[in-house]
Amino acid sequence: MRTLFSTCALVLLTLSLNTFAQEPYRFSGTRYSITHQDKGSFQEISLRGVILSGFVEDLDGLKAVQKKLIPDLPIRLVLHSGGGFQMRFNQLARSLRKACPKERCEITTVVESMCASACIPLFMVGDVREASRYASFGFHQAAVVPGAVMIPRMAQRDLRRAGVDETWLQENDSMFQSLDITWRRPRQLHGSNIVTREIE
Repeated sequence: MRTLFSTCALVLLTLSLNTFAQEPYRFSGTRYSITHQDKGSFQEISLRGVILSGFVEDLDGLKAVQKKLIPDLPIRLVLHSGGGFQMRFNQLARSLRKACPKERCEITTVVESMCASACIPLFMVGDVREASRYASFGFHQAAVVPGAVMIPRMAQRDLRRAGVDETWLQENDSMFQSLDITWRRPRQLHGSNIVTREIE
């Protein structure tokens, strides 16, 4: 009986994890890639994918890049991410700002295709924030665990702290009432202080 119970529990856990991993925008992948390159006059960091908390390998990539950061050298951060756990993105943002203080160098953040959820406050760390006219930015209500329990106003709070315009947040409050993502092009973000420069 115990063996049967254990087997059923394992099957249910497997099904749950499969559903968790296949959630359309937050878990298109349970891995991410992050790279650092010294370009001479600036350093470039590229982050692609979703950062999930609780996986040791998810922390290794961040730590490796943080150790490679060159103090006082301008940073170009290229993002293609559906988000993940806000804490990890905040940690990276703090590391970038520490390595490149506003008074000594400039951070440029770039989105060519997609930046959603927890990716947006990281994008906001840029002094110059560039986005392709075809890029998509995704907004939704925050949750304790992506896809789980919602935390009212958490998403707005994080965006407000990152520098998103307060009036724009209030006018677009409906985007933050659901876990479903609302997508916006750069031209639809006028007045938000999110994108400072459109690129081809």
